[in-house]
Formats: sequence, structure tokens, C-alpha cells
Amino acid sequence: MTRTDGGRGGFTLLELLVVLLLLALLSAIAIPNFQQAVLRARAAEAVGDMHVVRTALVQYPADLAGYPPDRGLGQVPPELVPYLPDEFSFAGEGYALDYDNWLGAVAVSVVTEDPRMAQAILSLLGNNALGGSLPNWATLIVDWTE
Repeated sequence: MTRTDGGRGGFTLLELLVVLLLLALLSAIAIPNFQQAVLRARAAEAVGDMHVVRTALVQYPADLAGYPPDRGLGQVPPELVPYLPDEFSFAGEGYALDYDNWLGAVAVSVVTEDPRMAQAILSLLGNNALGGSLPNWATLIVDWTE
């Protein structure tokens, strides 16, 4: 086959613009979905960490009477270290855990700077969690001590 118009082979400017437009539309659809998936994955990681701490807190009083004293945000109670996986941290990507032993309740909370992540965590925990008056934390009650 030979070309009869004498021009070079290739794409026209209009064809390139249409392809770029389609790529822009696809990325506009895909990027928010990707960001939502990343947010849900981080929320699932935080919920998993909360359950690890809850399991440690269930095992702790079986061996020792009572619960360890309260610690600050992001601080692992030293008494719980033997009950947690090696190198377990109360600080994750975009969130921190908080162990609480107050007012007759033992709980583990997650605090995040992103209210959307807190909402995702609350939705994963369902009816087992309390949401804060501030939109950036969720609490899982482990035990009522009184």
C-alpha cells in the first residue's frame, strides 16, 4: 500500500487532544476512588491496632489483678508490652492510639487529624465504638470496671 496524499504518517492534533481529554476524565474518576481506598485501608489498620490492644487488655487482668494505669496519647503502657506483638507502636500513619483507664472504664481510642478517617474508623467499628464530640477520634470500650 502506498500513500497517495504525500503526507507523513502520525496523529493529528485533534486526535491527540481527544486522547488527552479521555485520559484526564479517567484520572478525574480514578484519583478520588484511589484516595478513598487509601483512607479505608488506613482506617482498617487503625481498627486492627485497636483490636490488638483490646486483646492485650483482655489477657492482662487474667494474669494480674486490674488494669495498668492510664498513659498519654501514643504511649504504650509498659505493663502491656509483654502482651503486645514485638515492636508494636501506638503511633500509626495518620493516627495515634490512646489507652484510657478512667471513670470505671477501660478503653482504647484512636485520634487522627483527619475527620474523614475518624468517620471511616467509626463505620468499621459499628455499634462497638463511641465517637467523640470532636470529629477526630473514636473510642472502643474494653471493660467497665465498676
